[in-house]
Amino acid sequence: MRTDSSTNLAYQKIKSMIVSQELLPGYPLVESTFVQMLGVSRTPIRNAIQLLQKDGLVEVIANKGAFVKLITQNEILWCFQYCEALEGMSAYLVTEKYNKGEITRDCLKTIEEHHYSTVRAVEKESLAEWKKCDYDFHAEFARLCGNPYIYTEHTRLRDRLLCVLWFIAPYYALKGSKEASLQEHATIMDALFEKKPSKARYFAQNHRGRVCNELKKLFEG
Repeated sequence: MRTDSSTNLAYQKIKSMIVSQELLPGYPLVESTFVQMLGVSRTPIRNAIQLLQKDGLVEVIANKGAFVKLITQNEILWCFQYCEALEGMSAYLVTEKYNKGEITRDCLKTIEEHHYSTVRAVEKESLAEWKKCDYDFHAEFARLCGNPYIYTEHTRLRDRLLCVLWFIAPYYALKGSKEASLQEHATIMDALFEKKPSKARYFAQNHRGRVCNELKKLFEG
């Protein structure tokens, strides 16, 4: 679907509201509400809802309307498994590019900055800030890896996971998973700066795999 500026405006706004949990799963997306909010016609709203449906963020039910999609426990685990593959390859490719001199040490400063921002967020016990910094840390690997397919898929997938952090976040707060994640981020960066691609991939995959396995235990009760 080709998008004009009005459709893109509606798409970005509604997506932002879903990802930030301003609109929670099951919330009805009423066209007239967004027409009034954004000052556009119904057509861009309908187009935006179709795009969000393709992203897996919206569910359209016949004769009922469009709703923010409820992501099931299985879908959460599938997303983490997919992240494990994408983030492992991202870490491998970035480290390989650094090893070959295709990117410089200065190019990696943003990864370090995101890591230290995450450390500060944990120290402040700010889940909202931690969520953003953690997202930015992994997104920077996807951005720098040089593979546009990985970057696009990673962004789409992480948006879906952000939608369920209202459910997952208490787990991180209570179980100390944030601290474990910080240590794992540090080991990924160590492998990166040591210029060891396979090691970076191993630690990146283990990082996401650990979270997935612990969520399985949480879901199983």
